Amino acid sequence: MRLIASDGYAEVAALVVHAEYQRRGIGKLLLGWAGDWATASGYVRLRLRSGVHREKAHLFYEALGFEKSRASFAFERHLGQNRSEAVHE
Repeated sequence: MRLIASDGYAEVAALVVHAEYQRRGIGKLLLGWAGDWATASGYVRLRLRSGVHREKAHLFYEALGFEKSRASFAFERHLGQNRSEAVHE
């Protein structure tokens, strides 16, 4: 887990528990720790991001009191060795 603090909220940038260890309370413990850290650091919101396809994870986060606040897209472009080639693709 990696925490980012910015713009009045703390953010869990990545939370992954290996499949063998899921449903053992590890994710809940980690997010509890993140919430405690954020509160002690003066933040009033804790944010995390999750891919739209991770429906089980979304149910888990909602059960812990998180609410969906927005949807976003990630954009990516593969670059060739010559940047002008990538622009004209």
